[in-house]
Order: sequence, then C-alpha cells, then structure tokens
Amino acid sequence: MGERSRPIGYLLPIIILYVVLIGGGLYKVLLESLGYIPALGMTDVTLQHYTHILSSPGFVRDLLFTLFIALTAATISVVTGTLLAFKLTRTQIPWLKSMVARVMQFGMILPYLYMIFIVTLLFSKTGIYSRFLYSLGLIDGLNQFPTLVYEPYGIGILLVFILKGTPFVTLFLLNIMGNISDTYEDVAGSLGANNFQLLRRVYLPLCSDMIVWTLMVLLAYDIGAFEVPYLLGSLKPQVLSVKLFSAYMNPSIETAPLTMAIAILLFIIGLLVVIVYSRFIKFLLLCKWHSKGLATLIKRLKLYRLRQSKTFGFIDGVLVISLIGLALLPLIYIILLSINTFFKYPLLFPTNFTKSYWDNLLFHNSLFYEGIRNSLLIGGLTALLATIIGFTAARGIVRHYKGDPKALLVMISIPLFIPGMSLFLGTHQVLIHSPFANHWTGVVLAHLLICIPYTTNTALAYFRGIPIELEQAAQTLGTNRFKLYKKVMLPLLLPGLTLAAGISFLISNTEYFSTFIIGGGNTVTLSMVMFPYIANSDYGMGSVTGIVFILLHLLLFLLIDRLLLKKVTFKALYGSE
Repeated sequence: MGERSRPIGYLLPIIILYVVLIGGGLYKVLLESLGYIPALGMTDVTLQHYTHILSSPGFVRDLLFTLFIALTAATISVVTGTLLAFKLTRTQIPWLKSMVARVMQFGMILPYLYMIFIVTLLFSKTGIYSRFLYSLGLIDGLNQFPTLVYEPYGIGILLVFILKGTPFVTLFLLNIMGNISDTYEDVAGSLGANNFQLLRRVYLPLCSDMIVWTLMVLLAYDIGAFEVPYLLGSLKPQVLSVKLFSAYMNPSIETAPLTMAIAILLFIIGLLVVIVYSRFIKFLLLCKWHSKGLATLIKRLKLYRLRQSKTFGFIDGVLVISLIGLALLPLIYIILLSINTFFKYPLLFPTNFTKSYWDNLLFHNSLFYEGIRNSLLIGGLTALLATIIGFTAARGIVRHYKGDPKALLVMISIPLFIPGMSLFLGTHQVLIHSPFANHWTGVVLAHLLICIPYTTNTALAYFRGIPIELEQAAQTLGTNRFKLYKKVMLPLLLPGLTLAAGISFLISNTEYFSTFIIGGGNTVTLSMVMFPYIANSDYGMGSVTGIVFILLHLLLFLLIDRLLLKKVTFKALYGSE
C-alpha cells in the first residue's frame, strides 16, 4: 500500500459515515426537490419547484434577512473575540486573564437554547435591564424600554449568536496567541511597532487560519440555526431555516418537493457564502493594506496601550463591567428565580420564596430523569465513538500521510461548514427507513457528524507532539503493538483523549434540533426537557433545568481539568501547525 493511500484505512470510518449520511442525505433531498418521489407516485424530474420558490414574493426578503443575521453575528463575534484574545494575551494582570477565561469557558458550556433564556431574561421589556433603568429613574415604564427581542429586525437573534460566538473565538485564539513566540514581539518592538501594528503585522497573519476556521464554523451554524430564530424571531421577515422547519413538519404531497428545494437552496447558498466570505476575510488578514482611519480609531480606543499592560485601565474596567452584566448578573437571577415565584415589574428582587420548581422537576417530572439518562447515554457513546474515530484518523494522517494534510483536514471539517438544517434533514432522509429512525442510536450517528471534526483535530495536535522515534525505540526493544499503546502511547495521549471526549459530550448534550428531528420526539434529552420551558418563558422551570445542565457540565470539565494536569491549548481543536 502506497504512502499516500495507506491513511485511507484509518480514515475509512469517517469516509463511510460522511458518504452515507451527508452524501446520501443530500442526494435524496436533491432527488425529491426535483420532484422525483416514487413512493408518492411522482417520477417526473423538473425544476419548477426551484423556480416557484425563487419567484415567490417573500423568498428574497427572507434570504437577505438570513444572510444579514449570519454575516453580522459571525463578523462581530470574530472581531470581538480576536481583540479580546489579543488584549488578554498582552495583559499582565493574572486575575483579569483568569476571570475572563473562566467566563468564556462558562459561555462555551451553555447551549444556544439556554442563551436564548438569558437574553430574554436580560433584554426583554420586563427583563433585568429594564427594571434597573426604571429603578434609576431613566425610564418611566416598560414601554419606554426598546424592543430587543421578538421583533422584526433580529436584534435578539444577533445577541444570542454574538454572546455564544465570542467565547468560541476567544478561547481558540487566546491559546493560539499565547503560544506565539515572544521573539516576534521583541523584533517588532525594536522596530518601533505599536500595539496595533503588532496585532496587524504579527498576530493576525499567524492566527489567520484559526480566525478563518472559526468564522466558517460560526457562519455556517448561524445560517442554518433553527431554535434561536424560531424562539426570538418574528413571522416577517423569517430566516430560511425556520421556513424550512415549518414546511418539513407539515408535509403534504404538493409541498414535499418545495420543502426539499428550500433545503438544497439553503445548502448551496450557505456553502457558497461560507466559502466566499471566508476567502475574503483571509485576504484581508494577509494583504498589506494600510488603513489610517482604522489605525486612528483603534488608537482613540486606546488599544495601542494594551501591550504588556500591568495596570488596571479603562478598557479593563469596561471589560469587567461587561462580564458582570452579561455573565454574573444573569447567573444570580437564575439562582433566585429557581427558588422564587416570578416577581412583577418593576421589582428588582423577588419577595416570595418557593421550592415548588425544584419539587416539580425532581419529583413530578418523569421526563427529567429520562432526559438525564438519555443525555448521559447519547453523550457518552458519542464521545467514545468520536474519540476513537478521531484518534484513529489522526494517527493515519500524522504517521502515514506524507503529503500536505490540509485537503484531508478540510474534508474532515465538512459537516461544520454545512448549514445544520440541510445537514440533519438529509441525515433524517437516509435514516428514516432504517432501524435507527426515531431512536437514540440514530441521534448518536447524527451527533458523530459534528463531533468527529473536533476530536480529529484535537488528536492531530497530540500525535504531532509525540516523536515517531519514541515508537520506533519501543519496537526496537521488542515491545508488541498492544504494549506500545498501553505503556507508551496511551499515557501520552490521555490528556488529548480526555479533552476530545469532553468536548464531544458537551456538543452532543447541547444539540436540540438534530436530537428532535432524528429522534422523532421519542428521544428525550436535557435540551428537549428545557425547550418547552424556554419557549413559554417559564422562568422558574427554565432556571432549575438550566442549573442542572450547567452543574452537570461544570463537574465534567472540572474533572477534565484534574485529569489533564497541565494547560491544554485549544489549538488542538484546530490542529494548525
């Protein structure tokens, strides 16, 4: 077997999974979108369903609204996360860096579904910020507070996407920037570079691959996201994913091809936008343009003073206040709301304590324990399989592939670049007539698609850190393959295995749409338990289920921190060299 073909055996599980579930799913959806559905007596291939959708009066409006939300949220998240990571890399205030990192990790743990709950709690007309402004005398009533959720401009949707996307970008880039050699900074400083020039000329080019990768992941997710625009958006305009979901859940012979045509259009347009926009951003990161206006703006924002900052300044104060307002404050109110009846506007704090919410969840809600059991089962099995498949693929790439692995890495990351609605509707079409349909095993298969890219890239970084000479030396001493892995490789790979499994478990548990559509409503997880409470703005039950979810995953990552014993770089998640 040739050097280039040998890794195929290691990548075979990924190839089979992707070809069957992604390729097969999109193929079936494409056929149905062309009107070829033999089961319904439809065998004539036609493009009329596409022309019907493209010529419908609301399609262009909804498409533009979808792209506006996705592009705006992804861009703001990447810019904010990049600047925040750079700020924290340059600061020499340990407690500030530690606090921000912990808050970002907390933001990563929260599912999108629960971030909807927090945004509603903070920014609705009867929310916490409205009450604070009223108590300060800045507004006379809730009608004077701006409408930020459930409105036609997508402000609430943007807030959720940005609050979830910024921690994602920050944590990836913080560890990448932290590992950039100080030599670059010393050389730049000797040439008289200020902090903006250091960022522009050194950090952005070196981090460009990671920045573009995070942008692509966020952009694809935001284009295909369902639960956020479904719960926070309005009827007009409506993002394409919500329109697609509504059509898919109300099937008929006449509308079936139209529904699948929307899915294909969302896939094609979403993928094209992700590719074109990411290339444009990569060009901006690497080109040698000069912007006096941007440099002036950044200097006025005092970003040039961030370099090796040892004192607590204005930017630090703004950062701390923002973290308190967006992380600590909602956490306090979530705890209070879990033991209080909801207090009327404009009271700042509740007055009637109760344990009825906890009693209801723990003693009168049978779905709660079923949700925990299924979450542990599905999340645990997904984590196990994704870690095994990811580390097997990584070994084949690192040890046996002699070419440039970028093409392989792009192939492995494909599920992350496809809008989720198109991805999982296609997967559902493949599984619908199989034993996996409407069953938790099918949910595991669907979750593997979005977990394998993370586990594989995590494994790549760890395998690259283990010299091949170490394996060769052990084999020279007569060690068989079993002992080699048990005594040498496993101890060295254990931190990476633990990290990859933990991330996969978290991703699986935060998934709502894929669990709902593939499980057919029969597979109940914690996210499924939370959804009706959040959809109905039930603050009490939403708070108690959220606290359980947060505690479960905090305990998991505290355990991971203990097992790793050393700082783990999130560069492993991308595997860039």
